[in-house]
Amino acid sequence: METTKTWISQEQMSIMYELFHQEPVIRVARNLIHNTLFSGGIEVECKGKKASKAFNEILSKHWIPFAGEVLDHILMFGFCPVVTTQIKVKTDKKENNGKAVVPLIPPFGSYKVELRMTPDFQRTLHLYPITSFPNVDDTENEKVRFLTVPKFFPSITGIIRSQVAPLVYSFRNSRVLMDLALHAEHLRTHPTLFTQSTKDGTKTDAVAMEMFADGDAYMSRDEAQYAKNKERMNDFYRQQNMAAVLNGKHAKNRNVSIDPLTGKPIVHKHKQVWEDNVFVLPEGQQMAPGINPQARADFLDMERLRYDLICGVMGVPKGLVLPERSSGMGSAGVGDITYRIFMRTMEGLRYMLCELLGEVYEQVYGDENCHITLPFLPLTSVDDIIKVSDQYIMNRKEAGIQMLRALGLSDTLLDLQPIPVETPNSGNSGNSGNSGNSERPAKKQKKTN
Repeated sequence: METTKTWISQEQMSIMYELFHQEPVIRVARNLIHNTLFSGGIEVECKGKKASKAFNEILSKHWIPFAGEVLDHILMFGFCPVVTTQIKVKTDKKENNGKAVVPLIPPFGSYKVELRMTPDFQRTLHLYPITSFPNVDDTENEKVRFLTVPKFFPSITGIIRSQVAPLVYSFRNSRVLMDLALHAEHLRTHPTLFTQSTKDGTKTDAVAMEMFADGDAYMSRDEAQYAKNKERMNDFYRQQNMAAVLNGKHAKNRNVSIDPLTGKPIVHKHKQVWEDNVFVLPEGQQMAPGINPQARADFLDMERLRYDLICGVMGVPKGLVLPERSSGMGSAGVGDITYRIFMRTMEGLRYMLCELLGEVYEQVYGDENCHITLPFLPLTSVDDIIKVSDQYIMNRKEAGIQMLRALGLSDTLLDLQPIPVETPNSGNSGNSGNSGNSERPAKKQKKTN
């Protein structure tokens, strides 16, 4: 059995890319996921030591945008190509000569992807740069490595199985229905007019036979009638232009007005319906009943169902993406449960993304003992932090940091004050004033007793 090779369709990738960037609901859900995952930045810890200040700047400027693109590519395609590049950095040390190596994702549209399956059923992805599409004879760029997630890996026939892929079918149906609805609305505002012959009960079969007996005479009469109708129409347009001039408007400028804000002329594209539909019926013709097209009355309901499908696939509650009047997160009930489920989804995405970033970090810097985390803070109230602190689960410093983050304040504002020591003559029994503040509750209890 030989290695099989299959190209991932460039058309499929283009559809996923445009759908991910053009669908408003997907964009809102994507922004919500990004703002949640990267709200706390990115942290790297190697052998128990945190990154230096200079490397933290590299993390903020390059690794956070890179992590966002990795997440987007995984959602769109189920895989992400990665290559390394050198950048200039500002540093006081001369160890790296002002240069650093960072990961980079090739721009979409500059490459095509090949899927290979070995005889032992191992599937791998390979990148080929595009110079003149379609060009299938380019040399593979072996410096590019692919980040993949097993559940989103493409099929052996090259079909994309990403998280966004199931939304393509509903999106296409929605666009087709919308085009038909707009076409029906256009026909309603610009109706097509039909004419039909006037029924004349006075004619007999003998009169009808005369039409075939002297065809030249009837043709001459029809031509004269057409010329007469044309002259009548010219007279009508002439009267219309004369009336426009009498009303202070030139014939060619009757659709032009002056903008009161800018003083510039504005051309009105919408004209009166009768201006394009006035004509003289030929002799023996009358108006036929028109067709009044009707668009679907449940189109908006179908769109709402599609929005529910998008939010379900993206793992984001609809109430957070498209809040309704009656929706909102309360302190308890369905809203609180929904938010907790959303945070579970964010935890899963964080775990997946940290694993991928750790793989890239090892490839770029060759360090296997480093741990990458995204320390985003869930929406937690100060009261909940105090309750946890009252149970002596966390110390004062950690509780203070979490309180500042919950209020949207910087960790640098943390300034722990000394704990007031109660005397036996204070008149207050128990441990009042010490709840949630004592780092060593056992010793404090002995002192108060």
